[in-house]
Amino acid sequence: MKITRTKLEELIDDDTYFSRGQSYFEDGAVSLISIENDKVKAESLGSRLYEINLYFDKKSGLLDGNCTCPAFEDYGPCKHMAATGLALIANNNGGYNPNEEFEDRRNELTRLRNSLMKKSRKELVDIILKIADDDPEIYYMLDEEEGYY
Repeated sequence: MKITRTKLEELIDDDTYFSRGQSYFEDGAVSLISIENDKVKAESLGSRLYEINLYFDKKSGLLDGNCTCPAFEDYGPCKHMAATGLALIANNNGGYNPNEEFEDRRNELTRLRNSLMKKSRKELVDIILKIADDDPEIYYMLDEEEGYY
């Protein structure tokens, strides 16, 4: 997939998000997972590991995309999408690799996810209750009678 900085700036029209995405890119906090003719998939490390998709909208031909971060859900195109676009541009111009810290953190999260997938429902509930004991906000979030959910 080929994009230009101008197309990326049209998508990420918030200067703050774009400059923060530039920092994420420069720090090597994004990994390009797959690149096809009309789309790219990536992961970016923020407070968690987020999944990003950039693609050209078939109807408008404009660059579009999505991210699993809370900012995208609330505000639209985010810093992770900017970082992904900048990494794609760098990759197309000779190469890009995430930093070693990113790779280590992603591997750590993958190991944790795999470990949790092996646990029983009871084990997971016990873990959540232990965490909720230490954080009243989590307890409140989980308490159906309080009507949070």
